Amino acid sequence: MKKYQRDYRPLLGDRMQDFANHVGIGEIDATICDIHLVDDYGNYLGRPILTILSDSFSNGFVYGYSLTLEGGTYSLRNLLLNCLTDKVGWCRRFGIFIEQEEWDTADFLPGTIVSDMGGEYQSYTFSQITELGITLINLPPLRPELKSIVERSFQLIQTSMKPALFDYGFVDKDYGKRLAKDSRKEAVLTLREYEKCVIYGLDSFEYKRRKQQELETAVSEKKAAVENLEDRQKELTDQNKKLEERNRQVKTRIMTEEEVKALPKAAREHGYEACIGMLFDWMEPPGNTAHFIKHAS
Repeated sequence: MKKYQRDYRPLLGDRMQDFANHVGIGEIDATICDIHLVDDYGNYLGRPILTILSDSFSNGFVYGYSLTLEGGTYSLRNLLLNCLTDKVGWCRRFGIFIEQEEWDTADFLPGTIVSDMGGEYQSYTFSQITELGITLINLPPLRPELKSIVERSFQLIQTSMKPALFDYGFVDKDYGKRLAKDSRKEAVLTLREYEKCVIYGLDSFEYKRRKQQELETAVSEKKAAVENLEDRQKELTDQNKKLEERNRQVKTRIMTEEEVKALPKAAREHGYEACIGMLFDWMEPPGNTAHFIKHAS
């Protein structure tokens, strides 16, 4: 049944619309990174765990992250602290300089956090966050597609780092298979050095996301401008048609002296050609005999 729901069920729309129809709904998850690390003395440590809290509505905005050698509630604690930390000062600790608007998350947490059925997300320790007014939603097990935003974030971040780290302990797809190279022997990065790479990856991901949003906004504005121009052209076309119809209904004749005296002074002095706009306002409604000046002397 789980396989059917995950891979074969009919897709009737965007699944994100069920719970991500506004800003402030975060998706949280953790993954084992595709890298082997060592300590400061060159001793093998293993593969770190990356935990991310990303926004669903904005298509991947990252509130914060945690990179540790163990998961559980310890990584969640670091994650929540990082979400409330000023990212400018945090990145400066790693020698990375960014502007406040590039990654501004220091004053807020999402109002709703969506997670899977992991033990740390169902623990009493993590549930205490609801005392801050945050709603927790646990998705059914074996349904990663229901939080696809954070899942995709992991893939994009690690893929962006692969070309630079491939020969430094990076775990390739064939890891563990026969005749595949043992990437543990190539491990040279420490946890701090890899965390710097993660920050670069997050910043690159955020930059691409912002540029994509700016492009979509520009395209939508251009489309709206074109639609407004088409509406204006249609309006002008309708006005021209009405004007032509009005001209066809007008009967032209020589005006009498009394009718000429009834015209505005400008019409009597300058004639029809010089005050056509004024005369159209003065004319009787279409369908009746309208009076034009052929010769006013």
